[in-house]
Amino acid sequence: MSPLDHQQFRKVQHKAKEAVLHSMRQQQVRSVMILPALPSSEELWQSLRLQLMVELQRLAWESRMTLLEAREFMLTQTEGLTMQEQCWLEQTHKLVSIMPRSPPDKEI
Repeated sequence: MSPLDHQQFRKVQHKAKEAVLHSMRQQQVRSVMILPALPSSEELWQSLRLQLMVELQRLAWESRMTLLEAREFMLTQTEGLTMQEQCWLEQTHKLVSIMPRSPPDKEI
């Protein structure tokens, strides 16, 4: 693969990742805007989980890792995490410690 092909491949890959993140953000905004009344507790928990997943995806993308690699890295490496990664880990820990368990068919 020539350097130009490699550079073009990187550009296409970058655009695809940006499109996925943009699509997820739009979906999150639409789901919040469509609610006709106050959301139920289940919808609030789902929204919080979704926000943490979107943030994890952003952190994974910045670190050039897959979502699973980033999650595993942050859950196993307590030292050497960036401030953003530490914040994500603390937020996730707090949320998991207080949230009710959702049925398996309603997992995100």
